[in-house]
Amino acid sequence: MESKSFIKNLFDFDFSEFVTPKIIKALYILCMVGIAIGALMIIVNGFNISTLFGILSLLIFAPLYVVIGLLIIRVWLELVIVFFKIHDYVKDLKDKE
Repeated sequence: MESKSFIKNLFDFDFSEFVTPKIIKALYILCMVGIAIGALMIIVNGFNISTLFGILSLLIFAPLYVVIGLLIIRVWLELVIVFFKIHDYVKDLKDKE
């Protein structure tokens, strides 16, 4: 089966092709940008409270937020990809029978 364009896949009501595996990288990049903005907000709010809290936010809280946030997002997106790979493998097994 020939792969259809991305726009055609969006309006494919038979769901013969999946869109999610094609946009997963862009979704990860968007999440990274969101996490970076959140880390900047943590730092700015820390300095708004006090200089000490700002330094703690800069050195401890924001990096911890980034690492944990990226880890959680990465695990969830990898889980989504695993589901699609399982689907592909099961489909291949079914086609072999």
